[in-house]
Order: sequence, then structure tokens, then C-alpha cells
Amino acid sequence: MLQLKKRVSDGLSVYTGEMLAILLAVQWVEENRPLFSVICSDSSSSLTSLRCSHSESRPDVLIEIQQTLYRITMMGLTIRFLWIPAHCGIRGNEEVDKVAKEATISTSVQLDIAFCRKEVKSMIRQEMMKKWQKQWEEERRGRWLYDIQRRVGEMRNTGRSRREEVIISRLRFGHTGLNNALFIIGKHNTGKCDYCGEEKNYRSCYITMSEISGRKEE
Repeated sequence: MLQLKKRVSDGLSVYTGEMLAILLAVQWVEENRPLFSVICSDSSSSLTSLRCSHSESRPDVLIEIQQTLYRITMMGLTIRFLWIPAHCGIRGNEEVDKVAKEATISTSVQLDIAFCRKEVKSMIRQEMMKKWQKQWEEERRGRWLYDIQRRVGEMRNTGRSRREEVIISRLRFGHTGLNNALFIIGKHNTGKCDYCGEEKNYRSCYITMSEISGRKEE
């Protein structure tokens, strides 16, 4: 069985990789000129781009594929595309995935492809998230919120009412009517509990309420 594996530039999207794989396949057909060929792919997005002649992120690769297909048609050759489901035990597809993983181990890049705008934005966002996460972990302020949310950029579950979201947000940021929050804005003298003398914030109240609830259940 013929195996053709080439390592592409780091940072390219999966869609770009699938489109490049189709490009290599049609180029092989053009070079070897079999009378009838079927190119199988598990990338529905790539096949949709070929069928609709439209690609938002990689019009350059799409045009190159179309030009190659035109030359193949002018040779009198027939080529068809077939979508196959991924990770379903199809022997040929599993072997292709294995070869693709082997190509990623290579240290040399055989296909040096320029990044599209979408890929550049994705790389910038990933780098920004890394720096943001590092800053969040090393920051000394806002540690009460760090205990609640250690990963930056994660969205909370939706479906709550506005009142519930307001309450949760205030707890997350420590903006409550407790003595500790009042002390920060100059509305309380010490920020501690008027009865026990300990710091009164949402955490101490939560622990106290949990202990009281546990005693009631007993």
C-alpha cells in the first residue's frame, strides 16, 4: 500500500490539514493518471467546501485543488470524493490516522504553509490565554476569587435568572453586605464579626452555615 505522509507547519488548523491532504491526493492522481479514482475523507467540512466551491479560511488551498481537478478532467480522468465516518473501525481510515500521527513526530516540516487570518487569531488568543493564566496564578490580589475559579476564560453554566446571576457574581467578587466588604468601602470599622471578633466574609459565613446545617441534620 502506498503511503504518503508529510508534516505541515505547526499551528495550522485541522481543517487546513484535511484540505492539504485532499490536495496531495489529487496531485497524486494528476501525476500517476489512473482512469478512475475515489478519494475518501472523514472531513465533512472539507468536502462541503469542495462541493460548494467556497472556503472562508483557506480559499488558497481550495483554488489549488480546483485547478488540479480541472487539469485532471481535461486529461479524461474520472475522480470522485467519498465521505466516510471517523473512528468507526474502517481499516483504511484507521491506517491513515496512524500515518498522520507518525508524520507529526517528524522534526522537519515538508509543507511550509502560510497561516490564514483565522489561524493567526487563534494562535494569538492561545498565547494571550497562557499569559493571562500565568498572571492570574502569580497575582497576590483577588485570591478569594482564585479559590472559586482557577482557570481564566471559563464560562459558567447558564439557565439561571438574573437575580441568581447577580447574587453569584457578587459572591464571586466579594461584593456583599458583610462586614469585610463594608470595611473595604469604609462602611465598617474593623470588618470583623461584631460578636465573635473573627473576619466576617462570605467564606466564614459559608463555613458557619454549613456547620449549622450539619448540626440540624444530626
